[in-house]
Amino acid sequence: MKTIIKSLFFLLATSASAQSQMLEELPSKLQKEYGLTLKKSINKEHDVLREGRPLKSRCDVYTFVLTGKQREKIFPSLQEAFEKVSQTDENCYGINSMNELTDKVSLRNMMIGDNPEQYITIGQDYNNYVNVNLLDASDTTKTHRYAYVLEWRDVQAASEKGSIEVRYIITYAKIPKPQIYVKYHASTKYSDPFGRRFSDEDLLRNDKILLLFDGLKQQYESGRDKWFVASSIYLFCKQTRESGFFKVKGTQEELGQLKDEVATLYNKETDPACERYLKLAIEELDKIQ
Repeated sequence: MKTIIKSLFFLLATSASAQSQMLEELPSKLQKEYGLTLKKSINKEHDVLREGRPLKSRCDVYTFVLTGKQREKIFPSLQEAFEKVSQTDENCYGINSMNELTDKVSLRNMMIGDNPEQYITIGQDYNNYVNVNLLDASDTTKTHRYAYVLEWRDVQAASEKGSIEVRYIITYAKIPKPQIYVKYHASTKYSDPFGRRFSDEDLLRNDKILLLFDGLKQQYESGRDKWFVASSIYLFCKQTRESGFFKVKGTQEELGQLKDEVATLYNKETDPACERYLKLAIEELDKIQ
């Protein structure tokens, strides 16, 4: 028991990358260094059509029980690891939690792979959880993430007071795409700049590009799903550059306006993850000659 406790606290005191690695290695450490019996379900899929066969989807689920004494000695360091990662890892773009103090159920569907209909739900059978989401550092498209979840609940009729049942989850998936509501003059349209590419017709017709961005900006300023919308703004600016819209004669004024709008959002933002995406968006626009 002393071994794993020292190991966990050592990792908590080291770099952000080490802390993130601790979340990845937690199940094996609990088994090897503490002797806990973990029930597990392991599901991984690699993309065999891409070079290097990168990870495509993943859903690893572990469940175990901690006695009251084990909970007191080990569990606080597990919770602290999640907090440390959320504060120090530059790839962390979100942390979510639920506990008995919230007095409400907060269900979350953690997407698995690229299919929005494939997910695992947290907060349903366990009344406490903490979840951190980290961008896949090896994914240059910035569209995929790892999610780590620690769920727990009291063990009913346990022989030792304070015993808890724990579920630990690791998933890999495409970052879920937000639904962006955009209005065009007298018509309406649902657009999804994160998951579906706009057609050239959408981007190049009249001043529609600014209307599209305005829809993103409004949702971003509403404060809902800010990390997702910030990543959408980045991909939107990237796609706009790639489409060649601003190479069309007479579009420099729109380019200047779009740059100013994104820069304003960036200068007002204090969340590191959102700042990161908005900075990437500005860099994409600055590439336009």
